[in-house]
Amino acid sequence: MSGSRFNEINALLAATGQPRMSMPQVGSDGLTPDTRRYRDAISLYHVRYSRHQSSGGEEITDNTQRGDYDEMGRFSWVPASLASAPEWLAEALGGQRMPIRRCVETQRMGRDDEYCLRYETVGHSFTPPSSVRAVAIRTSDHQGNHSVELVRY
Repeated sequence: MSGSRFNEINALLAATGQPRMSMPQVGSDGLTPDTRRYRDAISLYHVRYSRHQSSGGEEITDNTQRGDYDEMGRFSWVPASLASAPEWLAEALGGQRMPIRRCVETQRMGRDDEYCLRYETVGHSFTPPSSVRAVAIRTSDHQGNHSVELVRY
């Protein structure tokens, strides 16, 4: 609501003896903090991914996009990679999620041999199904509970 319209409403309220309204706190994107919190609790992905074997090896086409809002609150699609998808998206799509581990403690066995005593997980790799076309959305409520919807097409 524009400032002038807000002032008109307050003038009408005052003329009828009703209490005035206070102007909500809005940011440069025109949203209140509560509205921005609801908007930012939505994650949206458009997945277009295919993987197949050819004579030159494995060919991957990944045209995944993530929905994003800029500082002014304008929505746009930005390039994303399904290989580095967030865990919730990987779970919704299926496929294989494998830990990436590195050795953090070794022991020598002889002069040139050593083996790893302990590994540490440093991340995960994700191998999606061979072909995926879908839109995925994850929402969070005011208590932080998540809900995921996946629509394949």
